[in-house]
Amino acid sequence: MISVIVPIFHTEKYLQKCVNSILCQTYSDLEVILVDDGTTIYEANLCDDFAKRDARVKVIHKLNGGLSSARNVGLELARGDYVGFVDSDDYIHPLMYETLLKNMMGSNANISTCEVYKTYEKEEIKGSITNKIKVIHEKDMFYELSRDPLNMVIMCNKLYKKELFDNIKFPIDKYHEDEFVIHHLLYEAKSVVYTDAKLYFYLQNRENSIGNEFSEKKLQDAWNAFDNRCQFIKEINHQDYLRARVDQIWLTMNNYKRCKNNNSNNYLVYRKKFFNLIRDFKIWSKAGFFVSAGWCVFIICPSLYFCLIDYKNRN
Repeated sequence: MISVIVPIFHTEKYLQKCVNSILCQTYSDLEVILVDDGTTIYEANLCDDFAKRDARVKVIHKLNGGLSSARNVGLELARGDYVGFVDSDDYIHPLMYETLLKNMMGSNANISTCEVYKTYEKEEIKGSITNKIKVIHEKDMFYELSRDPLNMVIMCNKLYKKELFDNIKFPIDKYHEDEFVIHHLLYEAKSVVYTDAKLYFYLQNRENSIGNEFSEKKLQDAWNAFDNRCQFIKEINHQDYLRARVDQIWLTMNNYKRCKNNNSNNYLVYRKKFFNLIRDFKIWSKAGFFVSAGWCVFIICPSLYFCLIDYKNRN
C-alpha cells in the first residue's frame, strides 16, 4: 500500500482538484492522509467530506505547525510500505503512482521519481507518459542533485520506501524543508530510479501566494540547508563535495542580489560568506575558467556581474 500525505493550509480553491487527482489513480491501493494544519473551517469540512465519500481517506485535524510538522504527523500515522507527498495546491497524473511503483519494483530502487511539470491556473495539461527510465546509483546521486535540482530536490514527485523515514524527519520552523532532508534520503536510498514522464503538476504563481515575496529568513534557511548538504557530502567523503560548494557559491551570490534589490543590509552578510567560500582554492579548479572568471568580476563589481548574467540570459 502507498500512503499519500497531503498537508493542507489555506488552499481551498485547489483542494478538490488535488485530492480527486489522488483518488483517481490507476493504482488504487492507497491510503490518503489529509493533514488539516489549522486551516479554515470550510477547508476542514472539505477534508471530512472526502473521508465520508472514500474509505481510503484519513483526516487529521491539528493546530497550525507548518508544512514540516504536518508531514511529520502524516509519516507517524502512515501504514503503507511506500509513501508519497502531494502539496494541496498541486495535482498529479492518473498514472503517477502506478508508474513510480512499477519502476521502483523493476529496478530494486528505494526512491522512484518523475519529471515535474510547472503549470499555471486555468491551464489544462495531460502530462507525458513516455517513461524513459534510468537508475541513478550512489556515486552519481549528488551530481544529479546539482545538475537537475528541481526534479531531484522536491519531495512531491517521488515515491519512497517508508523505512527511509525511520530516522529522518522534516525540520520544524524552516523554509526549504525539502532541501534540508533530500541529501539524507538519497544517501539512505543508495539508488533512485528516474523517469522522464511529466506526472506531477506543480502550480506556479497561485492566487494569494506569498511564496515569491522577499524574506530574509527564507534566504537564510535556503543557505543553511545548502550548507548542511555540503557538510554532509564532505563528511561521507563523496566525490561531489566541491561541486556542491560551487553551487553554494552561486546561491550565495543570488542571495546577495536579492538582498541588494530589496534594500536589505543582509547583502553584506552574503558578500562575507562569498569571500569565505572562495578561500578554498580547490573550488576554483572545480568551477572551471568561465565560472571562476565570473567570480572575479563579482569580486570587483557585483552589479557588473549581474548585468552580464542578465545579458547572457536574454540572449
